Amino acid sequence: MKDTKRVFIAVELSDVVQGKLDKAQNMLRDCSLNIKWVEKENFHITLKFLGDLTKAEIMEVKEEVAAIAKKSLPFDIIIDGLGAFPNIEYPKVIWAGVEKNKRQLINVHEAIETRMFDLGFEEEKHDYTPHITLGRVRKKEKNYELISEKIEKFPFEIQARQIVDKITVMKSKLTPQGPIYSPVAEFEFGNK
Repeated sequence: MKDTKRVFIAVELSDVVQGKLDKAQNMLRDCSLNIKWVEKENFHITLKFLGDLTKAEIMEVKEEVAAIAKKSLPFDIIIDGLGAFPNIEYPKVIWAGVEKNKRQLINVHEAIETRMFDLGFEEEKHDYTPHITLGRVRKKEKNYELISEKIEKFPFEIQARQIVDKITVMKSKLTPQGPIYSPVAEFEFGNK
């Protein structure tokens, strides 16, 4: 069996932003809802999920991500607003959204998407929506109305500012307690 690692490309979030998202997540919690909440230290913005890769494939990915980062300029985003995939009426994934400079983040994603396609990775099947996953609704949950209402009537604005000045290639180790994410390599933007 090949020695592989489960890999994705992401924007890591500051401790302050993670703290604000943790507060928002805690306000959404309800013991009667069957939701798997993401651990605070695992909050991030995924740019591209790649799957299980060999060391050689990871090296190729790192080279491409380094080239993208070198050509990128830092920018800031505001994390605010809540939503759900596939939609608010049938929530399966609960998320916090990206406001200010969302287009710049989408541009970084598109550059990664193009480079990864050139390496042989499949293109995303859905339009890219920059977000931070807060929780995943478990299959047995039936009370979607309560979840939707909690999201729609959320009592405060998150308003978390994040500087985007690097891209991180991350590995994900799946455990019974949940995934453990750790950086494989970080690439700072060229004109930081």
